[in-house]
Amino acid sequence: GEKDASEPSYNAVVAHERAHVACHHSADIIVMAIAETLQWFNPVLWMLRHDLCAIHEYEADEHVLRQGTQMKEYQLLLVSRLAKPHFLAVANGFSQIQNNNDAERQIQTMDHMQIPLHHTGKYFCTDSLCQS
Repeated sequence: GEKDASEPSYNAVVAHERAHVACHHSADIIVMAIAETLQWFNPVLWMLRHDLCAIHEYEADEHVLRQGTQMKEYQLLLVSRLAKPHFLAVANGFSQIQNNNDAERQIQTMDHMQIPLHHTGKYFCTDSLCQS
């Protein structure tokens, strides 16, 4: 059946999406879309957009892990997203994970994150949701 809203996976998805909102990732995407419209012939912008999306996912993943979600549990959530459609697939960034390479890269990046146990420090953005 459908996932219950009280399950940790639901909370991780919501935290991930809230991090995107708080870090104003949509503004980056809009600026990139304008630049691509003006420079549609420039392949460097296409690569930059891909890298920007990867950075956004890294920031959102880091936020989820700093919120206390267990890394292995979160990684399993990413893998399960590949196996079957998720109940929030249309509305969240998890729907962007379209193949094994995307998920593998995201999991490998998480494995190299240095998340301190005491949750101190700041994220790359200044919004209060992105502060630890």
